[in-house]
Parts: sequence; structure tokens; C-alpha cells
Amino acid sequence: MSDQWNTDFSHVDGDWKNGIDTWGSAIAEMDTGWSSVDGANKDSRDGTRVFHWRMLVSALIGALVGTVVGLVLYDRLYDSSGSNILLVGGICGILVGLILMACVICELINPCLTVDRQVSMKHVGIALAAAVVTFLLMCVCEFIYEMDSAYTVAEFNDYIFVVDDSGSMSSSDPNNLRYSAMENLLDSMGQDKRVGLIRFTEQPDAAPIQIDYLTPGHKERLEENIQHHQSTGGTDIQTALEQALDMYRQSALSGRHPVVVLLSDGGSFVNVSGVAHQYLKEGVAISTVALGPGASEELLQQLAQATGGQYFQVEEADGLVTAFQQVNRAVSYRCLFAPRPGPQRDNVLYMVLRVVFLLLPAMLVAAAVVILFSQRGIERQFVVSAVAGLLSGLLMELGMYWFLPQMPVRAVCWILYGIVTVFYIYRNSGVYQTGLKERNFGGGNGAFQRMVDSQKNLTHSELQNPQDITRDELNRNDDWGV
Repeated sequence: MSDQWNTDFSHVDGDWKNGIDTWGSAIAEMDTGWSSVDGANKDSRDGTRVFHWRMLVSALIGALVGTVVGLVLYDRLYDSSGSNILLVGGICGILVGLILMACVICELINPCLTVDRQVSMKHVGIALAAAVVTFLLMCVCEFIYEMDSAYTVAEFNDYIFVVDDSGSMSSSDPNNLRYSAMENLLDSMGQDKRVGLIRFTEQPDAAPIQIDYLTPGHKERLEENIQHHQSTGGTDIQTALEQALDMYRQSALSGRHPVVVLLSDGGSFVNVSGVAHQYLKEGVAISTVALGPGASEELLQQLAQATGGQYFQVEEADGLVTAFQQVNRAVSYRCLFAPRPGPQRDNVLYMVLRVVFLLLPAMLVAAAVVILFSQRGIERQFVVSAVAGLLSGLLMELGMYWFLPQMPVRAVCWILYGIVTVFYIYRNSGVYQTGLKERNFGGGNGAFQRMVDSQKNLTHSELQNPQDITRDELNRNDDWGV
């Protein structure tokens, strides 16, 4: 050895050789199991695969936060009569990004997966890149799902107005502008239109105006009925809709395009799935107008979406004229997060597309986790994520098909994306004094494996005789650590 080599080792105390002996013993026992280098008793879990429950909890928290953000965005930006490509892509991108960032933060706080147990900007970049890829991919999926989806019927020519006359309307519409708006609409209609009127409370209308052509005599009867009204009692939307459908059945004509225009400021129990099935069977759409903040917006929106009608939200009674002028045409778009409108509800192709497309974010989460943490057992993570994504898609499809409460259905579907199953190798903690610096052997298996691999080129005799180890070899082996 050179003089410089001897000079360097002259400062190492007598414990150097004992340290090297211990190091050699640890490597010799590598094939039979990890032995604690500091003499402590071996942990029974040492070397076993351990489920990373902290990572799962963190991912679910990220999914929960993303779900809250997604629900707010959906509530404010969803457009039933327009495209929602950016909305769907944005919600899915935010969900995946927050789930992966939660996983990165978990590893930063309690490292046991990353090489050298260090989270770097590379991991943050991977998480953000996965979010961008998800956004772009889901925009494409929503675009495909919406293709030729503008379900537009010819201008309606049969109208049955179902108007809420319950006691609450005296405060929601004290000036009875709903009837003024209806009169304006009647004035704009020709005699080729047919019009009927039902006014409802908690009881069905005992004297409805049957649907008929808008002749001067029929128009006069409608206007006379409108002028004599009294707001009292409760609200029973289900019975009113059933009465309206019975009215249409009694006078249905082929080649007509009927619509029931429902106006209400409140809500009541309605079997949306049953009502929608009966209306679709007869080819009748329901357009709904929600008046004021007390109206059951979700119920009225579901009724419109399910039957191919339009939904209007009117905060003040002054807006009723505009809403009534727009009920003459129904335009609805498909959306991955909403019920399919009208006759498209039973289309098997769109059922399958929704399930498949909503599976993709879960698979992207799985792929990103594998890339982030170099996980073994890739097939396990993909299988679990595939099951979670499949459940998400099926729940969304069945929930929207059966008209279950939409917000809870969306929330559960989005939270399912946060099911992340990660395992790591448990290692007993220990400290070894190399003579240059201390190395901690605890935690993740990545650093331990690198240490083992780096020592494979050192023979047992070299470990027993440190004077035979060159400085290059020491420098080479000095870069493993935890």
C-alpha cells in the first residue's frame, strides 16, 4: 500500500478491525436472514412484507379532499345542455393529482419506500405529470362519450303545464308571475299547439284543463282558470306527474312531440326511476323549473335529465317569463358523471363506455404509484386498482340509471380511486460504525439492497484485511445509505 494509504489509516483506532469483522459477519449472514449489526435481538417481522396502511390512509385522505373539490366544481360548472369535457377532465386530474401528492407526503413524513429514503422534486413531478395525463385522457374519454350526444327533439307541440299552487308559492311568487309568464307563452303559440293545465298541492287537481288545440275558446278557458287560483296546502309532485301522464294518454296523437312543464318551489318524494320509465315509454319529456332557493333542485334536475327535458333554475319570479319561453325545445348532452338523457338511458354501448372510461383514473393511479416507489408486485397493485376502478364505474352507472341521490354516488365513486395497496420490506434498525461515518440500517429495503449489492465484489479476506481494500473501493461503497 502507498504511504498515503497508510497515513489515512493511521488515524483509525483499534476498533476499525473489529468493525470490519462485524461488517463481514453481517454480509455472510445475508442469505439466511438479516441479523442486527448492533447485537440487539432480531425482530420477528424482520425481512417480511408489511402492508403500508399509512399510505392507504393518506391516499384516501387525498381522494376525500379531491372529492370535495370535485363536487364543488360539478355543482357550479356542470351544464346539462352543453359540453362538459373540461369539467370531467379537470375533476379526474385533480383527484389523481391529490391522491398521488398525499402518497408523496406520506413517504416524506415516514420514508420506507424510496431509495435512500429521500423524497425529491422528481416524485412531485411524477405526481403532477400523472395528473396532467389523467386530465388529457379523461377529456378525450368525455369527448368520445359526448359524440353525437346532443339529444334534440323537434319543437314541442303538446304542452301540459303542471304548476305548484301550494302555500309556499304565496311567498316565492307573491305576484303570481308564474301565471303571467304562462299567459305570455300562450300568446306566442299558434293554434296548431295543444295545451293542458294541472294545478297541484298535496291533492291532485280536481278540475284540470284537458289538453286540446289552442283554439280561441280553449285559450279563454285556460286564461279563466289561471285568473282564479289560491295558494294553499302542501306539495305532491308524484301524484301531479301521474295525473299529467294520464291526461296525455287519454288524448295522445301520433306524430306529436309532448312535454310536461313542471314548476315548483319545493320538493316531495318522487320515484324518479318509476316516473322516468313511464314517461319514456309514452315518449313524453319533462321540463322542470325550480323557483327560489327552497326548490328541490336535484329532484327537478333528475326528472328533466331522465326524460330528455330541460332544467331551469330561477331565483326570482321575474325570470319565469324567460324560462317558459325556452321550454319549447329539449337539448341534453351525455356526461360521464350524470344520468343519460331521454331514450339514451337504456343504451348498452354507453353503459359499457361509462364503466370502462371511469376505470382509467384508477389504473393511472396504480401506474404512478409503481413509478414513484419502484414497487414490486406490480400485478397486485394493478389488480386492486382495477377492482376499485371497476366498482367506481359500475356504481356510477347503476346509481345514475336508478336515479339514486347523485352527490353521494359521485362522492363514493371518486373516493374509491384512493385505494392504494403498497407493501414494503420490514428491516430491523441498527447502527454500524464504518470508521468514516455512521450508517443507519433501519427502514426501507432499497438502501439495504444497495448496500448488499455494493459489497458483493469484496471478498471475505478483504473484509478481514482492511489494508487490502483500495481507496476507490471504499469510495465506491461509501455511497450506500439510508
